[in-house]
Amino acid sequence: MDIPQIESTQLTIDDCRRLTGPSLVWDKTGAILDVIVEGRDMDDLLKIWYRQITNLLGTVSWPSPELTHRRYENGFNLLLAAPIDQLYSATLALETAWYFCCCEALDKPVENMDLLTKAVRDSMESELSPASIELQQAASEHGVDFLIDDELISVGHGEGSIQWSVEDLPPPDQVDWEAVH
Repeated sequence: MDIPQIESTQLTIDDCRRLTGPSLVWDKTGAILDVIVEGRDMDDLLKIWYRQITNLLGTVSWPSPELTHRRYENGFNLLLAAPIDQLYSATLALETAWYFCCCEALDKPVENMDLLTKAVRDSMESELSPASIELQQAASEHGVDFLIDDELISVGHGEGSIQWSVEDLPPPDQVDWEAVH
């Protein structure tokens, strides 16, 4: 489902992306939404956004939400921590909450709130990958890096790495951890 956009020169999305590792703001995986704000009270807008994202995450039963932001001259980086198997859902949640925030700030009606909330919940359910979480935890326990993209997961680096398709992950006890570095 496409998230409606409010036509406004005051509140715009600059970018939204997954964070697969440490970033400028923190060392968590998750998502970041960059927004540009013109001619609005930034403190009030930030309060509205925190309320909207907290309400949305509560509605979809997001486990233990961690949020933060980084303010800059004409906007914010808005961040949501997420496990590696919820990164797309995190971007969807950030964009949806920003839409709700813009509607409130600009006194516009929210279109399809129930459908948008359901889309976030459905994304969370479809994205679940206990196997990737288990492999990530095992890599951490073995002191090796864990990397993920849209198609592959790898542990280790270079010649000391092993990679698999995200759809075909082995149980951690079947990985030759001695070969990984």
